[in-house]
Amino acid sequence: MTRVGAWKAELDGARRALAEGRIDPGGLADVLDRIVRELAEDAGWHRPGRAVVALGGYGRRDMAPRSDVDLLFLTERHRGEPDVEAVLYPLWDLGLEVGHALRTPRDCRDVARTDLTAATALLDARLLCGDPDLLARGLRAAGAAPRPSRRTRAWARAVVADVGTRRTRFGEVSHLLEPHVKEGWGGLRDAHAASWVLACLGLDPRQEIPRLASGPRALEGARFLARVRAALHAAAGRKTDHLTFEHHEPVARLVTPGFPPGELLARVHRAARGIAALWEEVAQAFPRPPGRPRPPTGFSSAEEARTALSIRRRGGPAPSPIALDRLAASPGEVRRPALLRVLGEGLRRRAPVHLWFRALLDRELLGDVDPLLARAAEAVPYDARHAFTVGAHGVESLAAFDRLWLGALEDREPWLTRVAGGLAAPWIVRVAALAHDLGKCLDPDDHARAGAAAARRLGLTLGLSPPEAEEAARLVALHHALPRLAFRQDPEDPRTAAEAWEIAGTPERLDALVVLAYADLAATHPGPVGATWTPWVRGLLLALHARAHATPAAPPLSEADLRKRLAARIGRPDAGSLVHEVPRAELLQVPLDLLERLVRMTARAPSSDDGLWEVVTPATGPVEVLGVIPHPPPWALSAASSALSRLGFDVRMFQVHAWSRGCLHLWFRCLPPDPPPPVSRVRQALAQALGAGRPGPRRPRLPDRRAEATPVATRVSLTHGSPVHSILEVVCRDRAGLLADLTAALDDLGLRVTQALVTTQGPQARDVFHVQDLLGGRIEGEDKRRKVIDRVHEAISSLPSERS
Repeated sequence: MTRVGAWKAELDGARRALAEGRIDPGGLADVLDRIVRELAEDAGWHRPGRAVVALGGYGRRDMAPRSDVDLLFLTERHRGEPDVEAVLYPLWDLGLEVGHALRTPRDCRDVARTDLTAATALLDARLLCGDPDLLARGLRAAGAAPRPSRRTRAWARAVVADVGTRRTRFGEVSHLLEPHVKEGWGGLRDAHAASWVLACLGLDPRQEIPRLASGPRALEGARFLARVRAALHAAAGRKTDHLTFEHHEPVARLVTPGFPPGELLARVHRAARGIAALWEEVAQAFPRPPGRPRPPTGFSSAEEARTALSIRRRGGPAPSPIALDRLAASPGEVRRPALLRVLGEGLRRRAPVHLWFRALLDRELLGDVDPLLARAAEAVPYDARHAFTVGAHGVESLAAFDRLWLGALEDREPWLTRVAGGLAAPWIVRVAALAHDLGKCLDPDDHARAGAAAARRLGLTLGLSPPEAEEAARLVALHHALPRLAFRQDPEDPRTAAEAWEIAGTPERLDALVVLAYADLAATHPGPVGATWTPWVRGLLLALHARAHATPAAPPLSEADLRKRLAARIGRPDAGSLVHEVPRAELLQVPLDLLERLVRMTARAPSSDDGLWEVVTPATGPVEVLGVIPHPPPWALSAASSALSRLGFDVRMFQVHAWSRGCLHLWFRCLPPDPPPPVSRVRQALAQALGAGRPGPRRPRLPDRRAEATPVATRVSLTHGSPVHSILEVVCRDRAGLLADLTAALDDLGLRVTQALVTTQGPQARDVFHVQDLLGGRIEGEDKRRKVIDRVHEAISSLPSERS
């Protein structure tokens, strides 16, 4: 047998042994070292002034069966050097992929200044043959020695930036079903990056990493991923680091014999989380070396943990790693109540709560919320449409909904952003998004039905009321219904729209289902927009949504029928006269149950000087504030809206209707503050505001810079609606105190509002006012018209305000 034949047999045996786990990656590197040294010495590279150096993974002795062999041929000058091809040709004959370069120390300096890959490769340089002093001079010229230096710190900064770029490109190994075990977030490259940063700071990674808090787990994870990578090369018969579906079973037979492929993937995910924790520990300390780990001290009580973990009302960064470390170190009887309280509050707040669920997923703490969530975090749906585990897909779906609801996708998805912004109870959709695929862990054949029960239980666990939890379960049970209709039938067909309407039952549920469908489809793959959510899918689903909304459940009732039903509901002897006085617009626009309350309040109103107020708090949805003012002063509208704003209510819709007898009906639909004030406090504040006279001057507050990031066009128009009133339409960005500022501006102008309709969709507010001048007529004259429009623009552009 020839020398090359003997080497080939030895290499093949080492590769098989590495794939089967009988030797470690260093064993294959030892075989290569003997081959390269023999070839280099035969070619004369062992003499002074010459050196052959192993770089990269070969330099680290971190080899896989099909890894590249990176060599640096170092010489004093470019003339008179030994033959490089005498070393390379036999290696190529062995079927090796050889990366090589012939350089002088000065060349090393020039290349390291412009090429990060070449610079970091020098950090792993290992002499195979030749002059050690020449290698030392080359490292000094490149800036790789001594360490730390200004150049190595620059390399470290570049490595930190590169990790973020790779995370965006390759996704997170810890959640993907087809992870890139080398380049993905939490993959082998992140372990290498942590070593490079430490080396650039003048530390020895082999001594430093085991001392870090996450070091032992990360080293164990890196060894396991290296084993998986070796088996993957053997199973594929080529160099690949992408663990795709077709390689799961052959790799599992080599790495986890006797276990299903799902166990292999679960161990890969755990290994990646350990490596990711190591990288975060190193990166968070940079540019300083990471400190010596101190065991975290757990919280002593659930209340202390809740205070430390509270989600801020207007959003903010991800949860503090220090607080999460303390939470993980706390006993279960402290940890679980605190988590449930914090997450339950966060679901109802306008904050990116998905960041918290993602942090709990990464730290394997979701089991404290619900054991099924922990099980789902490792569950593998063998479905080509999904790239995440079941649990990770739920968290990504929650993130997709949060981005939609918080207005981050206004430019890309304007229609869905408006639909999501108009949801009465977005926290129900949040629970449905998180739980919609949990049924795959219970009954893969009918996961929607099984998931509905899981969503109901999870909703109750997170603080939803029983009706809200039931609605979340219904959304999960129906979450495939609209996409299936849109994809399998013509969404423009009236029969398809009627079927969609029959499935949803209400406009609110129809909106929730289309938003949930987006969250599901947009979260199947990494990136801001999933591979499943395509323009074609968007067009079909939104066409069905629009068509279904235009399909009424039943023919609308006539005005006469509505008055008969209202009179029957009231049942008073004088109901006929009261019902006859209800303005037509109020009769058609206000729900019958609320209108019944308003009419009953009108019958009692003459005995009240400050008006009557009722607060309706339904089991699901926003709060309804109803008011009847028998003798309304000009400032009644601005006083009421200012009082609600001071109490922390977010007015999402508002109507006002003037009766012929002179009384005024007000209807506010609001999202309450957290915690909501008592009903008696709301009534008292409204009555006091009405009796206190014209509201005082406004005190400016700082603007919300986060909300201003999404552009919303401002439009103000004033037209004649009838001979006795003008119509003022205002479209602008919604903000706290907007309604109070607009009504105060109309009050300052001496205008009387006879009817109003205020709606909010996402970041946009649309307000329509029917107004009269002091003489009870419409606004005539271009000067008066311009004065009104300018004053309204001034109220819109002023800083958010509150009544003093």
